[in-house]
Amino acid sequence: MISEPELEGSSEPMRGAGGTVEPAGPRPAVRRPAWAWALAGAAVASALWAGGLYVVHALGEKGPPLRYAHTGALCEKFDPAALRAVVGNVGAEREDTERRHAALDTAYCTMSTAATPEQLGSGQPYYQYRVGVLVERHKNTDPRTEFEVDPRRDLWSAATPDEVEGLGERALMTNDVRDGPRLRVLDGGVVLTVDVSWYWVAPDENTGEEGPERQPDWEAVKTAMVKDTATLLGALRTR
Repeated sequence: MISEPELEGSSEPMRGAGGTVEPAGPRPAVRRPAWAWALAGAAVASALWAGGLYVVHALGEKGPPLRYAHTGALCEKFDPAALRAVVGNVGAEREDTERRHAALDTAYCTMSTAATPEQLGSGQPYYQYRVGVLVERHKNTDPRTEFEVDPRRDLWSAATPDEVEGLGERALMTNDVRDGPRLRVLDGGVVLTVDVSWYWVAPDENTGEEGPERQPDWEAVKTAMVKDTATLLGALRTR
């Protein structure tokens, strides 16, 4: 019996019952199809491209331009003077929230009107208004590619937004009878959203289901939103 080391190390012809068996000659070269080499090249190129992206991001790739400051006191920056002239004492009640993140900074301010002594004493229904202001600073991704998509509004409304001139790079006003108008402004990596909504209150439980006789003036509210948003953009702008 021939052991494995002998098989591996022997250079002599192998002998069997039928005589000498000559060792096989060199194997013919295997020809790979051209597409196999192309796939191999593509895999290498893909790996190099991915590695290049990793290096770029590791070194700190610049995101979209940020021309507006982040603030934890957005309610102090937002002066709803135009809205106050239309709907009353907006800002009597207010609340600030904010969050900082490596990819996205958010600041949110909510303001609402408070019932006046005259409204409470009249026994008649009246409207209360709520204003919400959201500032998003996108540090890595460019929000311009998805600006027209507004999931918070699109889930409830099929209304087509109107273009508003003179605010940032682009501004859209959405009219929604259910919630009230929404104004969204895009400028670089910053998206600013202003919402105005209202509901009526009956101080007297015997008032019934009918709301106030005077309905909110939609056009006046939207015009005031544009003015107050322009003022806020100016207050937050850094360059």
